[in-house]
Amino acid sequence: MAERRNDPLFWQKLQTWLLGAVLLVMAAMCACFVWTAAQLNRYEAQVGDIVDRLDRVSARLEELDTEAIVRTANEVTNALEAAKIAEIVDSLQEVTARLRAVDWEDMASNVNELTLQAQKSLAAAQEALAKASESMDQIDFEALNQAVTDLKTVVEPLARLVGKFN
Repeated sequence: MAERRNDPLFWQKLQTWLLGAVLLVMAAMCACFVWTAAQLNRYEAQVGDIVDRLDRVSARLEELDTEAIVRTANEVTNALEAAKIAEIVDSLQEVTARLRAVDWEDMASNVNELTLQAQKSLAAAQEALAKASESMDQIDFEALNQAVTDLKTVVEPLARLVGKFN
């Protein structure tokens, strides 16, 4: 044991192995962070696309004036009845009845709920992305660079030594 304490080669080997283990752990952590960030970016794009679609549907529903549609359908129905085209009148009355049966407020409410859910999902994805970004910010790259420099300092003499035997 006393021989090892005074043997610089032993300490260089020990330091090299420990530094290698630290670098391996740090590389694995970096890979995990990069993978997590890539997954979050993929989900953020999908959620954004869903929110855009729901916004377009909501805008179209808001543009509809149901009273004007029913009024116009009734006017057309009256005009056709006056012209005695009974078959077309029956079809238009059926369309009018269906339009009246539609619960426009409930449909708009459902679309609004879907939009809110999509916005919540987007907010959660953004929060997770922010956490991943914070984790990446906590990596001490200066210490990592110093560790790589130290490893290089330790490995170069070993490489020269091994090169002499080849």
